Amino acid sequence: MKYFIKNTKYKIQNIISLNLKILALIFFLSFKIFAESGLEIGIFVPLGMSVGINYWDKIPSSYNKNQTNKYNEYVSNNTRNSKAGFEGGLLFQAGYRLEMNKALSFSFMGEIGYSRDTLNYSLKSGNTNSALFSTKESIYYSFDSLVIGFLPKINYKRFSFGIGFGMKAVLGGNINRSSHNTALDYSINKIDIINLKNYKNYFKNNIIPYIKLTFDYSLYTSSKFDFVIGAYLGYDFNLKYYNKKHNLDKALTEHPINNMSGLDIGIQIGTKIRPLN
Repeated sequence: MKYFIKNTKYKIQNIISLNLKILALIFFLSFKIFAESGLEIGIFVPLGMSVGINYWDKIPSSYNKNQTNKYNEYVSNNTRNSKAGFEGGLLFQAGYRLEMNKALSFSFMGEIGYSRDTLNYSLKSGNTNSALFSTKESIYYSFDSLVIGFLPKINYKRFSFGIGFGMKAVLGGNINRSSHNTALDYSINKIDIINLKNYKNYFKNNIIPYIKLTFDYSLYTSSKFDFVIGAYLGYDFNLKYYNKKHNLDKALTEHPINNMSGLDIGIQIGTKIRPLN
């Protein structure tokens, strides 16, 4: 098991390292080739909220009646209602800007950076038969990720519209399970720390593909740079819980058989350095 985790860690590190090298090479070549005809650089700070979307796996057709009942009972007892969570980050963009005329241009941008995502859920209350001992159950996920992606943009005068895609490689985070009793005013928290060594104990993998739409407006523009404010809408594809050997009992006691996605919405501020021609 230790060898598997260690080997997996090295594979992930190699994949991330290769992606970084490729992106760095693209940025370097862009600078060398297009430094006088279209290199564009941007730095953005996105700030917003992420709404977790939880859904369960379909019941396997191989399950018998007893397993199916147990599955349905588990889903019923672990209902999740989404709550908004915070997200933020820092993104560096670089690529080639193709000027069509004074008003219209196209930008072909690669991006790399850091993202902090939080997905929050309220769970089915415990001890509902007693008002005194009734508890409110919640679960909070926080992920620190390396972002690598591609963001083509259409620029018209001071406006810019982009459609991007890429991946978030989760480097670490935590899972906080909270129980709160209002009548007795006490809380219990259990926190699991996630890192590159143990993420396989929780999730099938640590890669979150994403797509996003961006809208920017240049509040200030000059021949050298722009000061930009904008908005974004994104979707993080499912991060699947790890189900060991598809064993139902272990799935229901150790590794919930559900998937998490996230809807991201927020604002972003930043600067863009215009082509150096």
